[in-house]
Amino acid sequence: ALELGLLLRSHETIPKPYRDVPRGGLITVVVDDVDVLYERAQARGVRVVEAPRDMFYGQRRMLLEDPAGQLVDVSAPMPEATIPEL
Repeated sequence: ALELGLLLRSHETIPKPYRDVPRGGLITVVVDDVDVLYERAQARGVRVVEAPRDMFYGQRRMLLEDPAGQLVDVSAPMPEATIPEL
C-alpha cells in the first residue's frame, strides 16, 4: 500500500528553506481508477486543473493542485484496447 501525505508548505515539519511554492514540476501518482478519485476530489473541494482524459501514451490522467500549489498528476493505465493509434 502507498500512503501519500500532502502538507501545507507552512507546516511545522517542512524545513523553512523548503517552504517556497515549487513551480514547473509535478508529482505523479498511479492509481487503479482515475474517475473514482476525480469524483472524490470534486466532493472534497480539491482544485481540479484538468479533468480526467485519455492520453496518447496509454494512460487516463487528471491534474490536481495540492494545498501548496503543486501539480499532482493522477494517472491510471488504460486497457490496451482503448489506447489510441499513433
